[in-house]
Amino acid sequence: MKRFYLSFILLSVLTFSQNITNNDENLLGDWNHKSSDAGLWLISSTIQNIPDPNQTQGLEPSNGSIAINGISDVELNYMHYLSLGSYYDEDAFQLFLGNNPIIDLEGYDYFQGDSLSGNVNLPYYMLEYSSSPNFDYQEANMVIIDTLGGELIEKWYMANNFGGYISVDSNLIVEVNNLILISEEDSSLSYTLSGMLSHNTISVEAGEKFEVFSPIFTEDFGLADEDDFLQWKLYFDGTGHEIYAEGDDYYPTLNDTSEIQWYNNNDSLYIINYDEEEEVSDTIGFAYSLFNDTLNINATINFCDEMMDDYYPDYCYEMMGSMLGIGDIEEVNMEIDAVMIFQDSTFAGTESNFDLIGVPTSYALYQNYPNPFNPVTALNYDLPKDDLVNITIYDMLGNVVNNLVNSNQTSGYKSVQWNAMNNQGQPVSAGVYFYSIETKDFRQTKRMILLK
Repeated sequence: MKRFYLSFILLSVLTFSQNITNNDENLLGDWNHKSSDAGLWLISSTIQNIPDPNQTQGLEPSNGSIAINGISDVELNYMHYLSLGSYYDEDAFQLFLGNNPIIDLEGYDYFQGDSLSGNVNLPYYMLEYSSSPNFDYQEANMVIIDTLGGELIEKWYMANNFGGYISVDSNLIVEVNNLILISEEDSSLSYTLSGMLSHNTISVEAGEKFEVFSPIFTEDFGLADEDDFLQWKLYFDGTGHEIYAEGDDYYPTLNDTSEIQWYNNNDSLYIINYDEEEEVSDTIGFAYSLFNDTLNINATINFCDEMMDDYYPDYCYEMMGSMLGIGDIEEVNMEIDAVMIFQDSTFAGTESNFDLIGVPTSYALYQNYPNPFNPVTALNYDLPKDDLVNITIYDMLGNVVNNLVNSNQTSGYKSVQWNAMNNQGQPVSAGVYFYSIETKDFRQTKRMILLK
């Protein structure tokens, strides 16, 4: 599930029993989510020139290229830089290089069944490089995807615990010097990468909004994924329901119904969700407009407050500044635009409190959500039969951080949360972590990013 939950702006703390009225009868009824879009922008207090974010975030090709020996018609000229600096290693970073726009950072999900999604030109090359200098640790993996006999194939080349082959300076200029990658299947096969990438500069004016296009922060943010179902039922007395069902990528039979309250004031619509655990209500404010059966809504979110939760937003500003090469950030905000379509008052098959129907037909481990996260993320997985399940969290060095699950479990759609604590109940530092599921017949590992 890739959904930005409706806890955007805490406008007030209300008791759920408070009576709310409304004055726009055109809002009454059932509204189905049609589409969402998100944009990220920031404000700096100083005038400065920065590297073009479209280039440093992998949306447009950079200047220069990274050559691959023995392959004359392919060069890596797209990059995406992600700062992972923490208290333990402020210089840690992750870098993606490719011959296509870098739009997928969480699991190589270009694959959609037996085809490639997006505008991907074959052969497709992407290098992922992680570095933690204070721990003398680096790791590089390159995937090559092409067709053979009409079918897609992928080949992996890797290098581990080497030094000095990739550098990124304060201007986000990337230099690759004789990086050797060896085939995972045949150690006699290897490639050597060399070259440099630089960027155009753009001007940032003090105190003015500056929009940033970054796939890791905007691609999957919205009220719901296009494959998911989201419905608001708005009743005349200011009460209602929010109905949510996940799409085919994860749990097509997972449904949830939440009680809500709502009201409007001129051109603003407010949706109130009650949190039973915290015993408070979050009020989400949207600007809205109506045209026939279409409801257009917009919300502005303080991104750093949302991501950092109870932590100081300065950490978020520093992380964004390091990633984008910009200083003196004062605000980081996200704008959400969504379209809702009026429907009739029926939605068949909805049950409250996550009604799970059926049993999975195969094992699966899904990308954690949210990702990046702070301080809690959910790990979802499928068990087609009863099994002994081990789910383990590792750091970049391969050390066990948390033995999250070690128990016999019945078949079904499963979920477990990790609160960024180690086995001793201590909080871990920001950075890249890996989570692995292991049963008698299945093993899989995925990557996640903790922000602080």
